[in-house]
Amino acid sequence: MSSCSSLYFEEQLYSLIGEFVSVLIKSGDDCCKHKGVICNIEEDFLVLINNNVRTEIIIDSIVGIKKEIFRKDC
Repeated sequence: MSSCSSLYFEEQLYSLIGEFVSVLIKSGDDCCKHKGVICNIEEDFLVLINNNVRTEIIIDSIVGIKKEIFRKDC
């Protein structure tokens, strides 16, 4: 990822703090999904909380983020 698009992506991540999301990550040959509330973003990873479980996800491994939208968001 170029530094320009990386910076833009990280700005988008900050706007999602406090939101419930599904984070898709590249893991070996497959992708997997983690769900939770983004509660913090560190230098190279973000922190999701779901059902009292803290998950740290390396930002460079993220291939997509899904967030449910509501009519007011359109």
